[in-house]
Amino acid sequence: MYPVHRLATTPISWGVVGQRRWGVDLPTERVLDEMRDLGFGATETGVPAFLPADIDAARTLLDEHDLRVVAGPQSFVLHEPSQADAALATARARAAALQALGADVMMTVPKRGDLPGGEALDSQGWRHVFSMFRAIDDVLVEFGLRQALHPHVDSVVETKADMATVLEGCDVGWCFDSAHVASGGMDPVEFARSCPTITHFHLKDVLIDLGEKMVRHEVNFDDAIKHGVFVPLGQGDLPIAEIVAAMSRRDDVWWVLEQDQAVPAVPPAGEGPSRAVSTSIRYLGSLA
Repeated sequence: MYPVHRLATTPISWGVVGQRRWGVDLPTERVLDEMRDLGFGATETGVPAFLPADIDAARTLLDEHDLRVVAGPQSFVLHEPSQADAALATARARAAALQALGADVMMTVPKRGDLPGGEALDSQGWRHVFSMFRAIDDVLVEFGLRQALHPHVDSVVETKADMATVLEGCDVGWCFDSAHVASGGMDPVEFARSCPTITHFHLKDVLIDLGEKMVRHEVNFDDAIKHGVFVPLGQGDLPIAEIVAAMSRRDDVWWVLEQDQAVPAVPPAGEGPSRAVSTSIRYLGSLA
């Protein structure tokens, strides 16, 4: 059984990624309306342009839609010592904003910087990344937040080998994204069962062949999205029921229904992304 009181969503499930990168970016008011109409009481912040930059305005908008913020992402380079001070300053500023919005978690996405695609860090680079994870934890504690490392294509942590290195080398909290973990070559059910430090959960299905090509850099991320690599729960290749069962004891983390998807044109009200999210809700409910 999933924790109904801990079920959330995210603007990227409505294709909102900014700068019309995947087609259209639906208006914030419409997305928040549809989130509320589907029964959600919580969401992630999404990309910076989704909510107003002014915290008071953002809180007012969320309150008008009976929604709270539970988490937000932050991407930065963590493996280059020359960027350490800037990364920690960014983490502090982001943590302050997330705290003001009432969030619980900051999702960390370690960017590749100048590291070529597909090239892994050396041991020195990993040691520095681990030290940065600890430093970010220290910053977040000041703001009452937890860190959640998000394994992601085109980041430093994208393959099974990357994930195994982090699991063995430090105790950072994880955003368990079932689709990205599986696309990277790791068993998502085993990850759910064995990872001791899951602090956030993206429940997401995937067409695994395309997902693996995405991680191998045979298909770039944006093209994979436009080809529908992520699908509603139950329509992809992941054992969603087993993942849910393995995660059922973790009722202290937010379960986020996430489906990054392209929206090529503005759909009628209640159609498009809203219908896809509704399909995932029904599927999840059927597992109960």
